[in-house]
Amino acid sequence: MAPPSEYQSDIMLAELKAFDEMKAGVKGVVESGIKAIPRIFLLPAAERDANEGAPDPPAPPLLELPVVDISAVLGHGVPTEVLEEMLAGIRRFNELHAAEKAAFYSEIQPRG
Repeated sequence: MAPPSEYQSDIMLAELKAFDEMKAGVKGVVESGIKAIPRIFLLPAAERDANEGAPDPPAPPLLELPVVDISAVLGHGVPTEVLEEMLAGIRRFNELHAAEKAAFYSEIQPRG
């Protein structure tokens, strides 16, 4: 497969920068009323065709997301009310408008 042209790379970088500066994440893109999946989320057709029928290789972790395992705290003396409020807080955050969530947005730098 030929590498993308400099022009194509510039377009992709511009689209990725616009997505990042929006600070609304994928949910914000969806809520913006898009009619097609943005190119930055698509694997180029040549790569899709080349991989047709091949098993998916294991993907290396690109970033670490915090995971809250509720089952790890159940039965360990954490009151149910505390767990319920924690989940309610997560829901409240995810239901905020994009502009409000943007204040908490930051890029996660991969470890290397």
